[in-house]
Amino acid sequence: MNRADDTIAAQTQAQALGNLGIAYQRLGNYPKSIASNQQALTIFRSLNLPQAEGQLLSNLGNTYAIIGDYDRAVTVY
Repeated sequence: MNRADDTIAAQTQAQALGNLGIAYQRLGNYPKSIASNQQALTIFRSLNLPQAEGQLLSNLGNTYAIIGDYDRAVTVY
């Protein structure tokens, strides 16, 4: 596998984790939603993908707001 393949694989993994985060949020499993989104965020940051990073931060902010952790929501928004 070459570097481009590794990058695509990492991006695909991060997208899947982000999707899991959304699914967990809709199911009401907020700890798993946060964990999945944080994992995805770490990968997107390592790949220097600011648009994807922004989307994940928005997802995290939404989840924190739902659980009433407004200070953390504001921080990640």
